[in-house]
Amino acid sequence: PESLSTINAAPGRLVIDCQPWAHVYIDSQLRNTTPLQEAILLWPGEHEIQLMHPNLPSYVQNIRIEAGQDYHLAVTLYSYLVCNIYPWGDVYLNDELLGQTPFSTLPIAPGEHVLTVKNQQYGSVTRGFAIAPGDTFFFTLNFEQKKMNSAGADE
Repeated sequence: PESLSTINAAPGRLVIDCQPWAHVYIDSQLRNTTPLQEAILLWPGEHEIQLMHPNLPSYVQNIRIEAGQDYHLAVTLYSYLVCNIYPWGDVYLNDELLGQTPFSTLPIAPGEHVLTVKNQQYGSVTRGFAIAPGDTFFFTLNFEQKKMNSAGADE
């Protein structure tokens, strides 16, 4: 049978699910890139986990690993934008054209943004918003009524 000191020295296993992909740094050292094929083995103690994608803000978390334990970390680095525009609109995020509605949910970087919706017949509407990683910003606009409705906005 294993001695108590051998059991205490067993590494913990960390499984990371990250959307989208990211480079995995543990204690400032590049260890892998998601999606992971197997768990990362970590010695017991405190570790800094950093997930980095070149086009999105980094995710950093400290985790305490216990001997022989399994850990699961699920992270979403991007946020989502849902637009419901009537009759239609060209949607710009920070002056970059995302497309013309209707379109499905779009992944966007978290942070502060300026959303502009343009329609040749009705003009344009601009709205600033901030969004956290993993959250969804819903924006609804009826150009015929010039009525905006979005999460957290006054009507």
